[in-house]
Amino acid sequence: MKALTSRQLGFAALAAVALLAVVSCAGTIAHVVNGGARLANDNPRNPRNPSGVTGANLPQVVNGAPVSTTQVLVALYGDAAQRINHQLARAVEDIAGRRTQEFKRARAAQLLHDIGRTQARLAAQSAPVVLEANKAAYVRGLRDGIRQAEELGVKGVADALGARAGFTAVDEGPVNVAARDTAARINAAAGLHAQGAASVFRSLSEGAPAEPAVNAAIARGLITGDPRVADRAMRDLYRDPNAPEIETYRRVGAQQITVGGWTGPVRAYVATVVRTRTREATEEARGDRLDALGLDLVQITGRVSVNFCTQFIGLVLSRSGADPDHPALADLPGGGPPFHPNCSKSTAAYLPGAVGAERAAAARKAGAAFAELPAHLRTAPLRAT
Repeated sequence: MKALTSRQLGFAALAAVALLAVVSCAGTIAHVVNGGARLANDNPRNPRNPSGVTGANLPQVVNGAPVSTTQVLVALYGDAAQRINHQLARAVEDIAGRRTQEFKRARAAQLLHDIGRTQARLAAQSAPVVLEANKAAYVRGLRDGIRQAEELGVKGVADALGARAGFTAVDEGPVNVAARDTAARINAAAGLHAQGAASVFRSLSEGAPAEPAVNAAIARGLITGDPRVADRAMRDLYRDPNAPEIETYRRVGAQQITVGGWTGPVRAYVATVVRTRTREATEEARGDRLDALGLDLVQITGRVSVNFCTQFIGLVLSRSGADPDHPALADLPGGGPPFHPNCSKSTAAYLPGAVGAERAAAARKAGAAFAELPAHLRTAPLRAT
């Protein structure tokens, strides 16, 4: 499966407020919802988590719709970021006043230990959810390939596939690899937040002792998720409102990270990665199924958007690259859909003479436009927004 490039990660800023993809896998969701995934608060009576919102008490149905694996993962990683902020806030309060350097070093070690436990627990709880999401996406792709072939009038689909996939058996190898890669990406995002928290504590513990009220204000900004409440306290400490220590504190307090030039909430990044990677799984599985059925041509489908990939809608391409009358799918940016994070474009099997007039007309129009593009623009984005 394709890896997200630094160029592609830049597009994530466009999707920070995008709706979460719905992926059905109730078994794992029930495990996470009912299995005690209380990342935000080990002690239910802990006043530092008055909201009580954790992965454990996520409802299985929201507005009549099943909770998606993406929603579960976003909740788990958001709760972990909040828990890290609570741990940092407690540590900041503990070093208020004229504490000794020995005490501060010991408190720093305890903070790193607590954060490490949060990250380890998060990785263990999220792994089965990520795997289930990838499996569901892969099965969806297999079914799409079968459905598309049947809609084109391909005969003998069952005979051609033989005993495969019922016809949707999952090839565990690629699915497991993709799941591990997805988990590594979103765990790295949690790691960036953890690094920011450690940096905030280090700068505060190594600086001049502050009044307890200052540390209390800083802790309050971390707990509430509104670092602005500590702006005055931070300016008093660092004198410069643009000091890098203040900027790091603001990002940690708002639970934001920076990846590939994009800065935004941990939750938005997790949603973007999971949505994009599961779409890649669907695309790969559909392609595998079409290959097994001898269908080489596919047409780019999707919504019109402001992104460069809109220019490819309707274009017919060869999966193998061996068709002399159609460009190769692999020659498009990123090797085809999804072209960038949260991309809505996909592919559909195409069989000349079997598709309707509307699809045929779209193919002619897109093919003519593509042929007019200079060669160096056919495989690169025309726009970066």
